[in-house]
Amino acid sequence: MKNIGKLFSDIYIDIVLYAIFLTYIFIGFNLTVVNLVVMILTLVALVLWIVSRVQLGSSFSVLPTAKRLVTNGIYSKIRNPIYLFTGLANIGIIYLLGNPYLFIIVPIFIAIQIIRAKREEKILVKTFGDEYLEYWKGTWF
Repeated sequence: MKNIGKLFSDIYIDIVLYAIFLTYIFIGFNLTVVNLVVMILTLVALVLWIVSRVQLGSSFSVLPTAKRLVTNGIYSKIRNPIYLFTGLANIGIIYLLGNPYLFIIVPIFIAIQIIRAKREEKILVKTFGDEYLEYWKGTWF
């Protein structure tokens, strides 16, 4: 139970920041079908991001490291769900903010996430070898 508390304290700041963004958006929310769908998809992405982070557990680190190979839950289908769901949530938030100029940062953000995933992948291949490569074959991004 102590590890769960530490885990949530580690992601607490991110959750608070997303809550602030979504609250700000909701206050000025123009209720259209598209906005509502984007809001729901953004919330789903945030929930899946939290689930991914919880499933990663103590293997999470800001810099790429290889503590253990996590292959269960969401990680059984997606190698980098935190990157994926953070990206989707951020795109949703940018859309809901209603400033099309903010979309300029989306390609930059995607490139950074791909670079991070590739760096992490090299470390995992070096550490876990064939076990990681076999896992890699059965997963997406």
